Amino acid sequence: ATVYVPKLKRWMELCGMGMFRPEVLAPMGIKHPVLAWGGGLERIAMLQLGLDDIRLLYGNRLSWIRRTPVCR
Repeated sequence: ATVYVPKLKRWMELCGMGMFRPEVLAPMGIKHPVLAWGGGLERIAMLQLGLDDIRLLYGNRLSWIRRTPVCR
């Protein structure tokens, strides 16, 4: 699902979805197509923290972590 975020003035994917690639399913013996979907908790965190780059949540920049209250 995609939502418009007025604060960022752009559209943002909130919940991702798609088909698993066959080579991912093959080691588990699954031969039929599999649909996957999930909510984007990190997207909600981005909105709450006022971020426009999701990579900040997955990074290891100590300066950002130290000045972000939710990380303390």
